[in-house]
This record gives sequence, C-alpha cells and structure tokens, in this order.
Amino acid sequence: MRNILIIIGMISLLVSLKALQVIDPQGKEREFTYASLTKADMQTFTTTRNKNGLDITETWQGIALLPWLSQNGFPDWQSLNSSSYDGYEVRLQRVDLDTMPAFIAVMLEGKLLPDSDLRLIYPETRDNLWLRGVKSISLEAFTGIPYPRQIFVWETESSNFTWDKGSIGLTELMSQAFHQNKGTVVFMDAERHAIALDYPAQLENAKLDKDKAGKLWLSNIKLLGKMNLGEIVYLQCGPYAYLKKAQLQNLTSLGKVLKWDWQRLSPYTITGTKTKLDMDIFTEKQLSPAWIELR
Repeated sequence: MRNILIIIGMISLLVSLKALQVIDPQGKEREFTYASLTKADMQTFTTTRNKNGLDITETWQGIALLPWLSQNGFPDWQSLNSSSYDGYEVRLQRVDLDTMPAFIAVMLEGKLLPDSDLRLIYPETRDNLWLRGVKSISLEAFTGIPYPRQIFVWETESSNFTWDKGSIGLTELMSQAFHQNKGTVVFMDAERHAIALDYPAQLENAKLDKDKAGKLWLSNIKLLGKMNLGEIVYLQCGPYAYLKKAQLQNLTSLGKVLKWDWQRLSPYTITGTKTKLDMDIFTEKQLSPAWIELR
C-alpha cells in the first residue's frame, strides 16, 4: 500500500512540473511553468452557467489566449487542439477564436487554481467546451490542398455556381458544382482566411447567402465556436474550384495561401489557349476567362 502511495505521489509531482505545453505547427514543444503563468498579465472576466437548475456566476482572472500565443512566438496557425490530463480534447478553428474571447484561467474568485487544474475558458460558449486541467495546446497549420483541375469564374454563364435565389445549400452545391456527395470543401474569404471543412459532417445544413451586392457569405455551419468568415471569394472541393471574377488578378497570392507549387503549374491553359504564368493578363479589359485549367 505504501509503494502505491509513493507511485501516486511521484506521478502527481511529475504532473505538477508540467503546467502547460504548447506545440507549434512543426511539432516543436515549449513548456510554460506554472510560476510563469501566474506572473503573466491577466484580465478579469465572468461566466454564467446553469448547474442543478441554478444560474451560477463566477469571476475569473486569466490570460487572454490569442495575444499570449502571439507574444510567445505562435502567430501563424489555423486550428487549436487542447487536451486535458484526463484525455478530454477540444478543437477550435482560428476563425472561431478570432471572433470570441478565450482565456487560460489561472484564478477563480481571487484564489489561484492548482497547477494541474488550469482551464481554457471561452466565456461566450457553453461550458462543455471549456477544458479543465489543461495539459497541452497543439497548434495546427493549414496543410494546403492539391490544386484543382479547373477553376471556374462563378459569374459566367458556363459556371455551375450561378443561381437566381438569395442562397444555396451546401447539399445542392455539392451535387451541382462539385459533383460529389461528400468531401472536404475549402473556403477562402476576401481577407485570405482559408478553412477546410468536411461535408456532410460540418456542412450538412450550411448554405451560401448572396446579398444584394452579389457578395457571398457562409452560414449555418457546424463548428464548436462562433465562426465568422468574411466575404467568400473562393471555394474548392476535389478537382473543381470557383473564384470570384474580381479575384482573378489575385490568383497567385490566393494559390500561395493554399500552398500550391506554382513552379509545377507553368504554363497552364485558359479556355483552351496556352498562356504563360503572367498574372498581369488577368484584368477585366484584357481577359475574362470562363474557367482556368491547371495542369
């Protein structure tokens, strides 16, 4: 019995020595001690949750997650996967966290939490997304996608992406535009935020809404947080992609975000004509292709 207690004590000691690990997109680990976290700049925030029929309001002190990650050399990543000492995991997209507060909670009601009980709290979400006893934070980069075989300009008549109504469901889009019943769909907004989501798991009820100005907005997606992409200018699933006409001149920078190897794509074909990789030709006056074929 004594030996068992000793082993438990040693395990507890090892746990306490590793307050928080952060793993960057390249797999490199950095350890942040409990002492350093308690000395970091903190903000006070409150949460309200229902427990046993009662609304409970609590006051916390914690570290604002995104600024802290950026200050410590972790600015570029797409998703965050956090895990606790008991094996529970929560994954959130960067675009989720850009639109809602997130904290590493260090104090509750003016008292320090134990080093093995630090928490990740998202005050605007339900509490089953919070992580108690956070052990590690893994930051994952956008891994890139294979370039499509064809990129259609969705405003042209030859595009399967045009419609008269104000919105189109992803189920309809998958069938008509991508000719698939499942797959990973990549969306990019005008600010060059790219995200890959699975249909139907995350997109079954999603839709694209077109406003009076002709801009597209993604809504009704199934994510853990409150994702807020901007105006959608590019989407792709498998070999087919659709690009807003005004973005033709930005195709090079768009492809870099998606990690395309442009050296392998020169030359390419535009509506049947071989063309060198010169993005200056993509102006409305000089050329308005119905589609671009990459090879």
